[in-house]
Amino acid sequence: MTTISRDVSYILAMTGTPWRTDQAPISLARYIEPEFSIHLDYSYGLAEAIEDNVCRKPEVILIDNNNLAVNKQNYGSLSSAMTETDLQYRQIITDIKALRYSLSSAVNKLTEVIQEQPDAGGLVVASSVDAAVRIQALLINDFGQSAVLVSYRETNPQDIIETFRTSRTRWIVSVSMISEGTDIPRLRVCLHLSTVRTELFFRQVLGRVLRLIPKIDNQRAYLFTFAEPSLTLFTERLKVDVPQTIIRQDKEMGPVSMVLPLLDDNSEVNADVESAKSIGMPEVNWLTKDAETYGTHMCKSFAEFQLIGQYRERVFSIF
Repeated sequence: MTTISRDVSYILAMTGTPWRTDQAPISLARYIEPEFSIHLDYSYGLAEAIEDNVCRKPEVILIDNNNLAVNKQNYGSLSSAMTETDLQYRQIITDIKALRYSLSSAVNKLTEVIQEQPDAGGLVVASSVDAAVRIQALLINDFGQSAVLVSYRETNPQDIIETFRTSRTRWIVSVSMISEGTDIPRLRVCLHLSTVRTELFFRQVLGRVLRLIPKIDNQRAYLFTFAEPSLTLFTERLKVDVPQTIIRQDKEMGPVSMVLPLLDDNSEVNADVESAKSIGMPEVNWLTKDAETYGTHMCKSFAEFQLIGQYRERVFSIF
């Protein structure tokens, strides 16, 4: 690899995910000292793909709540509650109020899209098989939607995906199966309910609904998720095709390191959302709805937790 990179003038890297989570150096990549940022002669990213009509325009909807009670203290947003308490993200995405609200928003959007594209489909990225089973049941029983489930436990996951690809089943609920490389162009709406919160995974999930279909006037794609600090940060810098803040090479350690680590149930990140303000984001619209209409709490909480306020949807039209 070193010989190739030394003897050629240019290298064409055909990838939509130009950084790694395993801290290994990117093959054939060149780094600039002293910052050790990655050097690109030219990058063809999402903005160029949208301009050339090969990708849909993404719209990201971040769901928040203006009154969360955690350990008998009240907080005005998910970000403040998660930053100042031991509230964990899994509690949010498994709370029945939050789950029903997020599903209702995604279902309503898919219903709207189907008016123009009858075979349009939706994807829910679930955190576990148990969560996926619950989500599928809610979609079918509470929202009257057709839905299939695919996970690593299935004996024939690729058959399930292939059947969904060409059917008119509205939803596919996935656990560790549809994130990278899966091509289902009819997917238009995605609900991100995974506990995995890295920028790489976030962009891979968004990519599932960006495949363009010819002869459709509205080519916008929709991603719903919660306004957790790191997910908010990732949304705000979608305009940056290769964020240098997550690709850097430590001069002494050698391999590429990730500034924002993989998050699991026992670790949370206080992302610095302010660092994204220099990107130049569009105006944000907030829509509010009463939380009390979306059911009762179902998650066995690590912290005493209750959603008692109104839901808000922060809408980012990125391009």
